[in-house]
Amino acid sequence: MRFTLLALSVAASIISGCGGSGSGSSSDPVTVDPDPVTVEPEPTPPIDNTPTTNSSIFRELVGGGVHMCGITPDDALYCWGEDAVGETGIAQNVEKRSLRPTKVADLPPLKQVVADFGRTCAVDEANLVWCLGIGRNGWGDDASERDIPMQPYQMFELAQIDRLAMSQDAVCAQQLGASMYCWGNNADNNLNVASDSTYVVFPSEFTWGDLDKSSSVAMASGSTCLLPESGIPYCFGYNHNAGLGTGSENDHIVTPEPVVMPDNIQFSEVVAGFGYFCGVSQDKEVYCWGYYGESSDNNVELIKAPKKVDAIDNVESLTAGYNGGCALTSSGQVKCFGGNETGQLLRQRSSSGWVNEAVTIPLPGKAVALASSEYFNCAIGDEAFDGDVICWGDIASEDYLNPDPDVDRNYFGTIRLEKAIHP
Repeated sequence: MRFTLLALSVAASIISGCGGSGSGSSSDPVTVDPDPVTVEPEPTPPIDNTPTTNSSIFRELVGGGVHMCGITPDDALYCWGEDAVGETGIAQNVEKRSLRPTKVADLPPLKQVVADFGRTCAVDEANLVWCLGIGRNGWGDDASERDIPMQPYQMFELAQIDRLAMSQDAVCAQQLGASMYCWGNNADNNLNVASDSTYVVFPSEFTWGDLDKSSSVAMASGSTCLLPESGIPYCFGYNHNAGLGTGSENDHIVTPEPVVMPDNIQFSEVVAGFGYFCGVSQDKEVYCWGYYGESSDNNVELIKAPKKVDAIDNVESLTAGYNGGCALTSSGQVKCFGGNETGQLLRQRSSSGWVNEAVTIPLPGKAVALASSEYFNCAIGDEAFDGDVICWGDIASEDYLNPDPDVDRNYFGTIRLEKAIHP
């Protein structure tokens, strides 16, 4: 296990004037230079806009439930972490943990990958959809009823799909500007389809109504938010204590409703955790809602409207885990916030609730990509990463591969998935 702290140094230059203390009296005449010399300020060094070079074999990372995946430049998929039902490509119905990225076989080149608890799905270059892990029939009431295919399976009903969105127990496949099809758990009316079934087995068409069909989609457990070009999210589904932020007090919102936004704020991106949402504003700051946080009078309450996360700016991309997220900034820093139950903030494990002031993760260099699973995060970066994937949180525990249920795990630190165990 290797820890690298970033140290910032600031250099200051001081210009001082020097004068002689002559022997003349106060009656000596003072001579004024008719042409004083103007000291020009030193030019501000130019901003380094050189793109950061990615030293990893992966071009992108994708966070799942308790697993993580990486996509290579040739569009192959590798996964690692915990495999309960084949979500990392291990075709067996046993729980297994691995820190070795393993290539998922029997898949064509992929354009996009999404993942969550027990499932990984992807869009290939022919715009077809493939999935790993739990099957279309879901988890069932007990293990004997689980639908677990033993290899990647194609969703044959779907074609011309541009992108996917996923929660713990549901998936939506989107044709940009056209139709969207959703399946999975619909107990909270969170799929907005014609079916009134609590579990939708076959992909069913989403009801757009007057909403923008090019909207991006973020799915939490039991609720969904759409983000149209207006930058105002529309949310529906389970509205626990009015946590969807629309102003409605109903337990469930059937038709998507706009979130009540802070003044003059629009979002360019929205992501979803287990039961909360976060957005990136036009000023590249982060706002979250639907989580339990500290109120102005120091009490814990459900945050019912987008609230700014402190100590984050210049955000380029945003991720969300079970109870907190991370942001990648334009300078290559990674800043995380929210819960720390499994050391996601690189602090000793605590269950004290949501931390609304982001902490900087001490990575060895500039990150170029970032992903969050439910319980740990991973990043890849420049040459200082030396090609490694660096992860922190649950997966960083030394006993991750052989956990003892009777030992209180520490979860503190980072772990490098070294090139030696890369494919």
